[in-house]
Formats: sequence, structure tokens, C-alpha cells
Amino acid sequence: MASNILEKYGIKEVADFVMYEIDANGKPGKPVLYLDTLKVSTAEFNSESKEATGGKGNATLISWDSNKEITLTLEDALFSPKSLSIMLGASLAEIQAGKIKKTVTFVGDKANTTTFGLPKVWEGSNGVKFNIPTTIEVFDASGKKVTTPLSATNIETGETYFATFEVGVSALIMDITASQFPGTYYMTGDTYTRDQKTGKDSFFQLVIPKAKIVSEDAQLQMEADGDPSTFQMKAKVLKSGEAGGQGMIQLIKYDVTDAVASDSAAAKIWTQK
Repeated sequence: MASNILEKYGIKEVADFVMYEIDANGKPGKPVLYLDTLKVSTAEFNSESKEATGGKGNATLISWDSNKEITLTLEDALFSPKSLSIMLGASLAEIQAGKIKKTVTFVGDKANTTTFGLPKVWEGSNGVKFNIPTTIEVFDASGKKVTTPLSATNIETGETYFATFEVGVSALIMDITASQFPGTYYMTGDTYTRDQKTGKDSFFQLVIPKAKIVSEDAQLQMEADGDPSTFQMKAKVLKSGEAGGQGMIQLIKYDVTDAVASDSAAAKIWTQK
């Protein structure tokens, strides 16, 4: 595919990204994350410039560029346990017989000599029901512990109380520790470019051989009002660790020449070194 200096393309669509483990040779291994619900995918390029100035007016005579930095920002409309674990540098573990602590409120009722206001079954906001066990701790609004089992002598009608207990669960646990941090991955991003002359779309891929997920400024936002939360992941693009590799990003505009994608796909490659 020959390059034409008069060719112009537009990009409007977000890219779908895939993250891969990096093997001992710097090559992509198994895929670990597929992101196809991104709202924004941005590659930001920065560098520093040093200049020699002099003469009348102290004009710039020579300029040197250095310290190239490329930052990739991915903003996802949705999250998965895997995407959060990669973003936060956390481990994932499944358990079939675990316990979590729950606290519910109830209003005391001396007239109800069976439960004294504490229901036997509690329904959460998501419609999930669970049995309240007999082994519980009860506290009044001031934080004073109430003797159990409940009775007419230690419960006041109309007063609010807090019941704390454990519930049996099967769960997926994400463990965020002080010693674990996000890793480094091989990444590809696929989108489309549109030809200004023909209005036709072509395939476009970003290839990042080595990207370190950045842990600073990571957020998990939960709020009652406004738009749904988005999940932002940032990666710092590193120099490739592949043997002989110097590039940081390849931008590939390509046309698949076979009905099934193969090595015969014609491609135009721009390499960011």
C-alpha cells in the first residue's frame, strides 16, 4: 500500500483495546483483558525541548528534543473484576463458603414479643433476601450495646437500633495490598479511519509493545446523582523490550485483502520511536 501525501482521513470512533501478557522474548502472550465498551481512548505525546540561543535578540539557534513520553488513557463505561484488578494492581480469588459482615437498622417494638421489631428475613435494596441469624450484636443509636436475646426490658418502642451479624456468601474477592502494583502489558487498539475523498472506512490499529499501567490517580467513584460512573485506566508507554525493538507505538492503517484476515493483509505502518 503506497503512501500518498494527499491522503486525508478522519477518526471519530473509539478504539477497542486488548491487553496481553508479555513473554520472556517481549512478544505478546495470552490476552488478559478485552475492552469493547470504552467511551474515550486517547494517546497523548509529550517531549522536552532544549535550545541554544544567542546573538542579537537572543534568538533560538538550535533546538534538541528529548525525554519523549506517551500516555494512553482509556475511559470505560463499564467495568469487570478483571479490569479493576489490572487498574488497581489487585489479586482476584473465588471463595465458595465465605462470610461478610452486615448491619441493618430496625425500629423497636415491645408489643411484638416474637421479634421485638427485628425481622427474621431482611430484603436488600437489590431484592436479595437473607436470613438474620440468631447470633447477632445489637446497638442503640448512641452506640451502646443492647443485651441479647431481645426482650421488652431492653428494647424501647419507636427507637432505632442497629443489628450486626455475618452472612454466608460465595464471592469473588479483590485484594488490594500495599505491596502490589499494576503490571506491564502488550496492547492493541482497533478502530476505523474514514477517507476524505471516498467516504469509505478503513481498518486502523495502534500497537503498543510495552505499556505500564499507572497506579496514581486511580479512582473508584460511587455517587447517587449525576451520570453513571466511568472507569479510567492510564498507561505509560515504554520502549519495547523485544530484541532489537526501538519503537513505542505503531499506527497501522490496513486493508484486509482476503475474506479471512491473514498474513497477506496489506498494511501501511507508521512507527513512533
